[in-house]
Amino acid sequence: MRTADQTRFLTEIEPVHGPIESFRRFFHYADALNRKQGVVISFATLDELLEVNERNRDTWKPLFPVFNTRMNTIAADSAFCLLGRNPDGDVVSAQAARLFDWEGTNLKREAESLRWFYDDPGQSKRPGEACVVTAPSAEDVRGRVAFLGAVWYRADYRKRMPTLVDFRVGPIYALSRWHPDYFALVMGEALATKGLAPRFGREPEWDIRFTNNVLFGDERVALLQSTYDESLARLTGFLSSLDSEIDVSEPGNR
Repeated sequence: MRTADQTRFLTEIEPVHGPIESFRRFFHYADALNRKQGVVISFATLDELLEVNERNRDTWKPLFPVFNTRMNTIAADSAFCLLGRNPDGDVVSAQAARLFDWEGTNLKREAESLRWFYDDPGQSKRPGEACVVTAPSAEDVRGRVAFLGAVWYRADYRKRMPTLVDFRVGPIYALSRWHPDYFALVMGEALATKGLAPRFGREPEWDIRFTNNVLFGDERVALLQSTYDESLARLTGFLSSLDSEIDVSEPGNR
């Protein structure tokens, strides 16, 4: 079986965990929906993600440090990035995920020590940077934890893309590839209070409070987390609601 960096398109993914046939059909479906908008999603490295982020800084804030390869050594099998390109080859969408091994520790401890964000916090952290976590379940998020983020659409593509499907590509791929104990993501207050949060996990928990973070600055964000079983049930339920659409969709060309 090929690894993520050897797999190029969604239609080439071979799920390992979960309802494999359902997941495989979903990836073909997501690929087809994007192609209808002239966008082809393919795998890329986190180095490429960083370069794309820097080229689009006018509409995209700096990457959350966990995905920054200049501050972290990240094994290829513990992260993935998906970039969507238009017919001109320009990147118009992005998302990424990273798998953390937090056996013997937890999200709260790793966040407040800044080890979640940097291999070497003493060297990489910003002046006065800090993180305080009061989200009640943060100490329970441990073991193999898949963190999802770096979601972006170029401004002229935001309203035309199948975002409700795209937002689930990363979680489903992470679930089918890694079988993590927990999924986690963070969401700013403006988004978390608009009803988006329940689509990704449990109700948002307050809060994770950043000081001088490169992405969030001085801001509180919500923690969204769910166990593997909760995520599997939620995602397979979503796929069931799409069964008739997925069944009639033609796989995208490679």
